[in-house]
Amino acid sequence: MGLLLKEFSTFTTGADWKTVAMQLGEEITHKLATIKDFSFFLDYETTSDSSNTSLPRELDLQSLLNDTTNTMFSEILRAEFDNSQNHHYIIEKFGMQARIKLNKSPITNKLPQLELDLLFGGQLSDDNICVKLNMHQPQIIRILKLLEYIGYYN
Repeated sequence: MGLLLKEFSTFTTGADWKTVAMQLGEEITHKLATIKDFSFFLDYETTSDSSNTSLPRELDLQSLLNDTTNTMFSEILRAEFDNSQNHHYIIEKFGMQARIKLNKSPITNKLPQLELDLLFGGQLSDDNICVKLNMHQPQIIRILKLLEYIGYYN
């Protein structure tokens, strides 16, 4: 089971959705949250992938701790985000932006206190236009077993 997320960022912006420093006295505060390359997978088959020989089969904890430049960790992440990985996705890779307008004076200016616009894929000038959901029977069975296991401890 895995969750991949290339970027999650939030910024205070102006009305044009470009990053600015927060200014006092503004009636409406604009916030922009961006998610890039989000996906969720649940692998139910294990295969040995010999094409990725750059990563060691087993990782040495001490080597990871001594890697002050995070080279090994970066290589692991790069391999996971590589499209050649053979995962069984429940939610395929997509991007999204949330544009939030926070109104500090909803009574005086008669605008909504919170306005939220969600933009997906193609609206963000990339090719990931939709959110794709896929569920295979082995994934459903594993999720049900996991929920049953968690239920034993509640």
